[in-house]
Amino acid sequence: MKLQSILLLGACLSLQAMTEAPVDSFLGDWKGSVKLGSSEKEVTLCMIPLGNDRYEARFFEELGKQDQPLFFITGTIKGDSDKAEIKFLDNDAFSLDKVQKAVSGGVVLDANLWSGTISKGNLSGVIAGKQEGSFTFKKTTRTSPTIGLKPPEGAVVLFDGTEKSKENFVEHGNNQPIRWEIKEGGALEVNGGNIIPKKGFGDCTLHLEFRSPFYPDRFGQARGNSGVYINGSYELQVLDSYGLPGWDNECGGIYQISRPSVNACFPPMQWQTYDIDFTMARFDAEGKKVKNGRVTIKHNGIAIHQDLELSKATPGAINPSERDLVGILLQDHGDKVQFRNIWVLEK
Repeated sequence: MKLQSILLLGACLSLQAMTEAPVDSFLGDWKGSVKLGSSEKEVTLCMIPLGNDRYEARFFEELGKQDQPLFFITGTIKGDSDKAEIKFLDNDAFSLDKVQKAVSGGVVLDANLWSGTISKGNLSGVIAGKQEGSFTFKKTTRTSPTIGLKPPEGAVVLFDGTEKSKENFVEHGNNQPIRWEIKEGGALEVNGGNIIPKKGFGDCTLHLEFRSPFYPDRFGQARGNSGVYINGSYELQVLDSYGLPGWDNECGGIYQISRPSVNACFPPMQWQTYDIDFTMARFDAEGKKVKNGRVTIKHNGIAIHQDLELSKATPGAINPSERDLVGILLQDHGDKVQFRNIWVLEK
């Protein structure tokens, strides 16, 4: 069963403020090894909450370079960070072709059962059933190398965490003061309406930081959705896509143009960075486009689009002609996404 399908079983679409989101001590990155028979392999895993004590563990060669997982397992974690019990099965273990026979207590499955404990950031246990083995992991946290990056000389600071800097934006469509709210730590939280800078800009280097809310019971595009429309034309997705393959409609994707080269997403509730180097499309005297725009984007310090040609505006663009100087649009998609440390250096 795919992740989106599992999430759909518990889908709950009520809005929840970022500061009210529950803390999940098991969510996030883990590094360690898995031993099956005489073979042992170092791997990493993304632990993804699905709600109601259910989790999916996705295993990868290396964190920050996810595409398709090596494999993934689904199960439960019950307890707290001091002592929790885990039981996971192969993700396809519930397929009928995995049932070997019926016994008095149920059925015998052609599958692996992963069982063990988590205590203070250490995960260990055994694998039994189809294969025999063991595993051990330790909780880890990645950090973007550009988190908190200070604006260089000549840069324009669009948002620095103060109420005053909110005045650098207006609500798109009516040019009224923005309704977005400043939360603890100087985070600007989505709160009604898309926003754009009062003064637009074209060719630029842009830095911003964002944080996805924790919505374990949601799925797909309802899992912390927003977007950064570069020059109001090209949507760079903002979404909780932690541990997923990284398609053009997931975090880091430019919608209907290009998927990120790797999925560099951090877990929800962790601050992430976009560093964008943008060159506008060029037009002749009659207004005909003679050269496409181009963009290089780093997500959490990893290049996910390298000198990408932007052949068209994406759906939802407020600057479909690509000609106007809009700068950026930050999207309100109904989810409590947060932004901070937004600055631009015009070329």
